[in-house]
Amino acid sequence: MSGWSIPLLSLLVTLPGTTAVCPALPPLRSPRVLSEFNPARLEGLWYEWAFEDVAQVGATCQTLNATYHPATGVIDMAFAVHYKAIPFTIVEIYTPINETRPAATTTTTDNTTAVYIKRVNAPGSKLAELPSVFVDVTANSTSALTPYDTMSIFSCTTKLGISVHEVIFAGRSPTPPAGVLDQMEAVAKAQGVQWKTLTPVAPCTV
Repeated sequence: MSGWSIPLLSLLVTLPGTTAVCPALPPLRSPRVLSEFNPARLEGLWYEWAFEDVAQVGATCQTLNATYHPATGVIDMAFAVHYKAIPFTIVEIYTPINETRPAATTTTTDNTTAVYIKRVNAPGSKLAELPSVFVDVTANSTSALTPYDTMSIFSCTTKLGISVHEVIFAGRSPTPPAGVLDQMEAVAKAQGVQWKTLTPVAPCTV
């Protein structure tokens, strides 16, 4: 999850709760992701529009800045937030679950397309890896090289019988255009993504 840390994971897995498991991630991908997902089109600045993520409680001004590394298929996302007006940034690393796939692939339909393992770029972070999937992406242009305008990400891990998940809806503008976030949520739900309560991200005033 954004802001994922080993101490937080240790706390979460000791909380009482019903036994649960994470859903399989590949079935959560939209037809658009399966047919045209290109991680290079994720590059650049993103504004988080809504989330469900215990690690973000109390955070404001959430942004992500993505860098794609074609040689490895890895995506780095600098996740920046403010906690009580104090800026804080971590780098989240998305590693393809099938690292043997051709690095130059830009459009694939295999069972690992858009499925990653996420971790924070910090010592010991491999102990808190988080399977993640890009559920959907959209672009206003029909060009295959145009950056995506929206992205929906679902992440989940199960530790000691307790599932901990994260949902992120993000776009290129500080606030979502009218109706766009509703459409993103509808697509995610149609793919089987579930959440309890989404928290909208207010425009940053810091």
